[in-house]
Amino acid sequence: MAEENILVEPVKCEPYLPESVVKGQYYEVKIENVYDISKFWIVVKFQELIIFMKYLKEFYSIITNRKVIPRNEFKTGLLCIVNRNNMYYRSIMLPVLLPDENRIRVFNIDFGLIINVCIDEVFCIVKKHCSVPRFAIRASLANISPADPSRTWSLSDLRSFYELMEGKRLLAKVHEIDTKRNILFVDIHVVYADIFESISTILIQLGIAIYNQNYPASYTNEAENKTKYKSKVKYLHLFPSFEALESGRVPCSLWEYNLLKNSVPLDLLYKDYYQYQDVNLDINIVNGIN
Repeated sequence: MAEENILVEPVKCEPYLPESVVKGQYYEVKIENVYDISKFWIVVKFQELIIFMKYLKEFYSIITNRKVIPRNEFKTGLLCIVNRNNMYYRSIMLPVLLPDENRIRVFNIDFGLIINVCIDEVFCIVKKHCSVPRFAIRASLANISPADPSRTWSLSDLRSFYELMEGKRLLAKVHEIDTKRNILFVDIHVVYADIFESISTILIQLGIAIYNQNYPASYTNEAENKTKYKSKVKYLHLFPSFEALESGRVPCSLWEYNLLKNSVPLDLLYKDYYQYQDVNLDINIVNGIN
């Protein structure tokens, strides 16, 4: 493989919205990763993704097509190829947080996943493979918020969301398109037998979510009186942002957050979204994130 064809400098492979996706239409989708109900990654062109992944495997399985990136050339934001379970993924290097010096965190741009890989399985990417748009698309359930809108989504909410979709065909109706941040606001419909149901409607019926088209600012005010952390943002359930998640600036999952929340202050874990407020609170009446 010619040296001029590989990349060892950070390049952009920006989040992408296919031009064929338009407001008001339904699209069959695969949900590849979920942070919470307001932040997940979908694939519309999943047949094309299968073909592309087979191509990457065939190409990078050839030893002469692989060049390991030396540890001293690791850079946050570097687009690379990583090998995991004998499959090759386009990924972006994230800040080093792992105590294990032999592993690195990367964001998989075609599946919307943060994974850990051995540093010996991180390779230079061929330039032509950078021009293929990302397959993972940022998505959010449109016009709903947690039943208690002063809170973020919980792990229990997330489990219910998963269970509603598990093993079912999914159709996404596009309600809004944020072209600035490349996010689709959708309603996911589950299709099985003769059933066609809106997941948003089911979540509302279960008492997990409420319909809220405008996200009033008052929705975060109540939390300020219940917790030692004050929200810096208007709509708490919409944060952290996709940008923060994909760049590794915040915990990559609610599970990871739960592991850290008792040992790391919230205003350090999510410094862009919370600030500590010095108030005297009886710990027995604190109800919420603290």
